[in-house]
Amino acid sequence: MEASKLPEKKGSSSSALEDAFQAGRAAMEAAAGAAQKALEPSAPQATVSGAPLEPGVEAQQLSTLPEQNEVYKANDHVIYREDFFDVATFAAIKAETQRLWRSKDIEANCNLDGKNRLGGYILDLQRRDSSLYNLIYGNEPFRRWVSAVNGEGAMWPSDFPIELREYGRKSKGMGCHPDLQMYAVPRKDLEFAFTVDNDSRCNVTFWDAAGQQHLVQTKPNSMMMVRVNAATHCVSPTDGGTRSILKFIYVGDYRKSKDFWFYTENECDDTNPNRQELDERRAARVAQEAALGGSLEL
Repeated sequence: MEASKLPEKKGSSSSALEDAFQAGRAAMEAAAGAAQKALEPSAPQATVSGAPLEPGVEAQQLSTLPEQNEVYKANDHVIYREDFFDVATFAAIKAETQRLWRSKDIEANCNLDGKNRLGGYILDLQRRDSSLYNLIYGNEPFRRWVSAVNGEGAMWPSDFPIELREYGRKSKGMGCHPDLQMYAVPRKDLEFAFTVDNDSRCNVTFWDAAGQQHLVQTKPNSMMMVRVNAATHCVSPTDGGTRSILKFIYVGDYRKSKDFWFYTENECDDTNPNRQELDERRAARVAQEAALGGSLEL
């Protein structure tokens, strides 16, 4: 999480916030089964030769783990890798993100402005094989890669939602920042930006442990892993193109930092510019597919 725009802290205690957050999650789980039949038709399950897809990464990502760990440390705990997920997994991720943009399965992130950054948190009430939570959080080879490259013991998917985000054609990018600590142990709190597609001139800049500047043009199917409170990084303007990413967190300790609770309060009405842009995007995508005679899988 970038630390630049925290919501104002409410007066309730962290304990009360945690209780409310956990109660909300429990209620959501309980409601999921009852809501199943009322939901719009889901996307087809991801399959390979008719069998459910077993998500994975490209073999080379697991063949040089000690070397990658050294690069990660030299970079002040950031690493960038291209051709990351295997072909079938990346195809399923891309198909699911395209479905999500025209669905109601994105909860608008109230801290985004809809222009420089558009998107929100991914809801997962149906638990499909094509779900990003299955393809990423349920991806055991990826979990092993995270653990080995970070080098601080076993790492696991966090209990914070995956976010789908787009830097649009008029985006000015994002200012320089180290990632905000969301969990109690910094060395076991990792943030990821996975590039789904990028036809822009948008670059990511970061500074390594020696103070050397690095400039990366992130490609589709590339992964960037960053430890919190570590490498400072920035995102440049798109200059007319677009870049879409998935943001998520892996942890080795689920205890929370105080800043975690700021992000559990994500409430905004229809006047929020990001919510408005998401609604307009959804309507445009649905209309486009209908005009092409496609099936609407919302």
